[in-house]
Amino acid sequence: MKLGEMRERYQAILFGSIVVIGVIGLAFAGNYIIGEPVKPNEVENLQISIVGEDWSIDCTMVTTANNTVYRLLLECSEMYGFEVEGTIWQPYDAVFVDSINGLENGEGNWWQYYVNGKYGEISSDRKELFDGDRVEWRCEPPRT
Repeated sequence: MKLGEMRERYQAILFGSIVVIGVIGLAFAGNYIIGEPVKPNEVENLQISIVGEDWSIDCTMVTTANNTVYRLLLECSEMYGFEVEGTIWQPYDAVFVDSINGLENGEGNWWQYYVNGKYGEISSDRKELFDGDRVEWRCEPPRT
């Protein structure tokens, strides 16, 4: 094999390896940002507060199997009779909340959640809740 052919073969192998490593890295990054699916588990003493432009809704769950931020929001909406609209975000199969109680995302404000005062960094249907957690939903400008 000539030196030029060896160099081309080496470059092709190196390029292929870089592509494979990049794809694997993107897959791991997607799971980190979105989070892993959460199995239902019974939790106690959860509080949820939803703050709109000129309204708020507060709900306390003594015991529930809805142990993600999104499932807790849906349970609260059923109890209090308000609507929640969400979109499944592909390719991660994760939920993006579009509106709560008729207040839609837009004009620079988006529905975002906090758990125990900490900003939610993964999809709300992937954020697991534990006994005593406090969830707050706010329609506000996204964090940068």
